[in-house]
Amino acid sequence: MYSNCSVVLENLEVTYTLQNHDLSFLQSIQEVGGYVLIAMNEASVVRLGNLRLIRGQTLYGEQYALLVMSNYNRNMTSVTSGVREVQLSSLSEILRGGVKITHNHLLCNMETIQWGDILDQRNPSMQFKNDSFPKTCERCDPVCNGSCWAAGPEHCQKLTKLQCADQCSRRCRGPNPSDCCNQHCAAGCTGPTNTHCLVH
Repeated sequence: MYSNCSVVLENLEVTYTLQNHDLSFLQSIQEVGGYVLIAMNEASVVRLGNLRLIRGQTLYGEQYALLVMSNYNRNMTSVTSGVREVQLSSLSEILRGGVKITHNHLLCNMETIQWGDILDQRNPSMQFKNDSFPKTCERCDPVCNGSCWAAGPEHCQKLTKLQCADQCSRRCRGPNPSDCCNQHCAAGCTGPTNTHCLVH
């Protein structure tokens, strides 16, 4: 359904995948108009590596634009499989709505993300529940400065707001005043004018 799709106008729901499911079709998605729900999955990695923007025009439960919840399979004695990585390595902006990440017994690195850089409104709904379940996670690459979606330098969080110069009104591509994005840009930019916006 989503093969070769770059913009999802409504909501994106990735649910009930099994360990052997091929989710490579998600890689082409760059923008979602509503919310993103990743729930009840057993696949170990969910790759949305090109997703830059979640608009949040529709919210899950009237609060959340991104939900990652209950991604594991539990037998009688232990968790046997589940999502270990949600690779959102290009995600730089959620225009409306908050984030909910709960009951993911094997999920790594969500606690390293600087959500204040991604969320675009004041006091968004945030709900995180870190499980005490024992898990083995790889550390962020040293070049990531402690914020990553997965191991490796290609999975560093891309900051487009927290590192900006005071002169910038919204987002930026670096720490200098000359790195400010145009005020109409969403999710960052490659230069100073509105033609350099990654997304409008």
